[in-house]
Amino acid sequence: MFRNSRSRRVCIKVLRRPFKYWFPGGNFVKEIVRNYKEYLDNGSIIAISEKAVSIALGNIYDEST
Repeated sequence: MFRNSRSRRVCIKVLRRPFKYWFPGGNFVKEIVRNYKEYLDNGSIIAISEKAVSIALGNIYDEST
């Protein structure tokens, strides 16, 4: 850290909530906000599995071939 920079306290919470399977074309953003709205503030950051988002966006391919 630089000497002249200000220290800033960061609070990290790990929350795990159950979700239904996200199908292509579904509104996964709305579902995330609905499930976490009591924990979210303006500027909150959420980490989501890349695989879950890819499926919800329809980026599916057959891995067996």
